[in-house]
Amino acid sequence: MTRNLKFQRAIGARVKEVRNTLGQSQDEFGFQVGTDRTYVNKIENAAANIGVCKLCEICERAEITIGEFFDSPAFRKTYFEKESSV
Repeated sequence: MTRNLKFQRAIGARVKEVRNTLGQSQDEFGFQVGTDRTYVNKIENAAANIGVCKLCEICERAEITIGEFFDSPAFRKTYFEKESSV
């Protein structure tokens, strides 16, 4: 797995964690951050490369800093997990 894909997966896992913490569906969350459900789904599944401005909107909505976004167990677990060599 490339480093970029690993980073996208980690961001997606964290976005999903943030959304679930807020108790929102992908549709509700997308509306709150100015996008739609399909884009939220793509971010969460590492099928879309999220922009910095959209990431800032997500953090504002969740009332967390960018630093707090990246300093989370969900992000670290996904980004730093060892790849299986099967």
